[in-house]
Amino acid sequence: MVSMWTLYMATGEAVLTDLWMSRATLDIIGQVGFSYDFKALDSEHNEFVEAMHENLVELSTSLGEDPIGAILAKLFPTAKSQQSAARRKRTKALFTSVYEAVKSRGEPPADDQSIGANLMRIKNPSTGQPFPEEIVLANLTIMLIAGYDTTAATCMWALYDIARHPDVQKRIAQELAEAGLLQVPGQAQARQLEWADLAAFPYFNAVLKESMRLHTAAAVGTFRQCQKDVMLGGWHIPKGSTVWIPLHSVHNSIHNFTAPEVFDPERWLGGGPTGSKPTPAASNTVHLHAAATAAGPPVEENTTASGPTKPFATPHSQASVPPNKAMLPFSDGSRSCIGMNLAYVDVRTILLSILSKFWLELDPSVGSHAKVEAAQVIALVLSSGIPIKLRLKGHGS
Repeated sequence: MVSMWTLYMATGEAVLTDLWMSRATLDIIGQVGFSYDFKALDSEHNEFVEAMHENLVELSTSLGEDPIGAILAKLFPTAKSQQSAARRKRTKALFTSVYEAVKSRGEPPADDQSIGANLMRIKNPSTGQPFPEEIVLANLTIMLIAGYDTTAATCMWALYDIARHPDVQKRIAQELAEAGLLQVPGQAQARQLEWADLAAFPYFNAVLKESMRLHTAAAVGTFRQCQKDVMLGGWHIPKGSTVWIPLHSVHNSIHNFTAPEVFDPERWLGGGPTGSKPTPAASNTVHLHAAATAAGPPVEENTTASGPTKPFATPHSQASVPPNKAMLPFSDGSRSCIGMNLAYVDVRTILLSILSKFWLELDPSVGSHAKVEAAQVIALVLSSGIPIKLRLKGHGS
């Protein structure tokens, strides 16, 4: 991908970061999770990525629509609804092709712990028999979508936030230069990114964390139905109630963060105008957990010997110190995102590879930040009419 972006830089053409990030993360989850090559980066256009982008935008913008309207659209289909149905059918066929490829390999070896292998070997605990094909296909589909879409959105928003703050970009470049990772025209080749680098670079990781706070990929959050009566923070939640945890609202609430609308990486380093204190540092142990937690505390750090830390902020909370529970890009607890570690590794690898070689600036077509904010849909993707573009130039320019 980086080499292909170099061609764009030479022509002065901007890149559409939403589609490029989706193509990169789709190839990663395809290979890592299913040993399947989507070849998404082999050409400028990829049917799966482009169809899924339109599907997700359509889904997000339709969440608040009148359900009666959806029924009428099925009874009296329009040209637009027919196009949507055809696109969804093509997308399902692509998911099915992945499933068939995984299934055709037969019984996976015991040491294969990929997502695809585990889906093939899992059994219904009630019967001891394999789940029906439609159940396995549905789970494969959600694993694929979750494995690439939210990661791509996180990368896109991080590039956007970095590009619109030149001082932030310069400081990241300095951090990379000190580590020998900055590729400067006319100078010796920079060293290759290594595993240990993913848990390094405090400022870069603070920038990433702040971008994830402002633009949480899973913005809608999660829903849970109470299985019993619960008293939480003085509130009685009856059994059967549906509880909504809207992550975007949690991350952008004045009850949890000082000046939440301000992009301020320093809030995670103990300085800056928002006056926030630092969050716990990541472990120095060189393994997946270390790389995955550098931008934030792992789940187990959200508890203490006396029980959970501050579970949520109330209107009377002190906003100057964001509690661990106020930063939940991957949710929390036993049902937190199972792909968190892989996502962090993907995001850091992609962003560091880009930032070590290019300066970024927003294409004039992007317009003001207010325009970009207005173009967001509920999943924090951008509608196809207003894509984000980044113009790349060599570090020496």
